[in-house]
Amino acid sequence: MSFADNPILYSDVLGDKLDVKKGDKETKEDIKGMVEHSKYVHFNDDNGSVSLDLGDKSEEDKQNILSKDQGLALLNAMIIADEYYYYAL
Repeated sequence: MSFADNPILYSDVLGDKLDVKKGDKETKEDIKGMVEHSKYVHFNDDNGSVSLDLGDKSEEDKQNILSKDQGLALLNAMIIADEYYYYAL
């Protein structure tokens, strides 16, 4: 998949590396509670996947956001990791 020849560094487009229990509001709130900028965290209610969407910000701005928000940086690391993660309370 290509996005105008721009590599996707900060999110897994499919959101398939970090999943949560589908429909579990408490789990979603727990994840959102660990980040300062929860507006960037998105949940797919159909399959339970978690993804980050930092929009069309410059790479520098994205890096700046991640460097200032440790929770968001942790979620990003889990989403882009080779390992698969599942989180439920």
